[in-house]
Amino acid sequence: FTSAGGAITIRSSNPDPEVIRVEVSDTGIGIAPQMIAHLFEPFEQGAAEITQQFGGMGLGLAISKAVVDMHEGKIWGASEGQGKGATFAVELLITRSKVLPEEDARPSALLTAWKSKIGDRKLRVLLVEDNVDTLQTLGRLLERKGCSVIAAESMGAALAAAQAAREGTEKFDLVVSDLALPDGDGRDLMRELHNRDGLPGIALSGYGMEEDIEKSLAAGFAKHLTKPIQIEELQVAISELVGHLVNETQE
Repeated sequence: FTSAGGAITIRSSNPDPEVIRVEVSDTGIGIAPQMIAHLFEPFEQGAAEITQQFGGMGLGLAISKAVVDMHEGKIWGASEGQGKGATFAVELLITRSKVLPEEDARPSALLTAWKSKIGDRKLRVLLVEDNVDTLQTLGRLLERKGCSVIAAESMGAALAAAQAAREGTEKFDLVVSDLALPDGDGRDLMRELHNRDGLPGIALSGYGMEEDIEKSLAAGFAKHLTKPIQIEELQVAISELVGHLVNETQE
């Protein structure tokens, strides 16, 4: 939100011996007073004249707040008004390093849930997400929980992976897919995978209104999760689907 010729300044300080603060200030378009309270809401758009030129704020600030909250920190934004720049600040507690037990040494609830139902094999997940960073992060987290993950960045890549699995011996157990894909709609992908392979699915979307959820369920998704996604939330959703998958197979 700062045009060429503007300035962006980063400062760090210790307002308290146990706290570190990082501030990022710019000389850009600023923030209207009435928008300050809504800065960290997903897809907040701001004033119409701003979105026409710059677009909305998407998920960046919402995700930033979620990360800071996980670290028990604080994040806020301030501005003297439109055209007067803005400052965002993050405060985190300074703590000494702690030795934590290895995560992989502790069986997750997800791993325990499906091992009691489908044996020792890994749950095969088709993960579809066009954002590479999100795709890699979710993939690693699911693998740490004991899943076997095949990643796809588009609808075409997901269909190709499903076809390869169909021709092989190890078919997918479920699909976790973003809805906004570069070459199609995740709901269309789910319809095809559900009709051809009977796959249950979890939809990932930045939109979580009742209408959005109903459209996902109508397309064949069993769950609809709203971004930013918490791995614990995804873990619970998968655990529930594993139970349904096994029960349907036994029937």
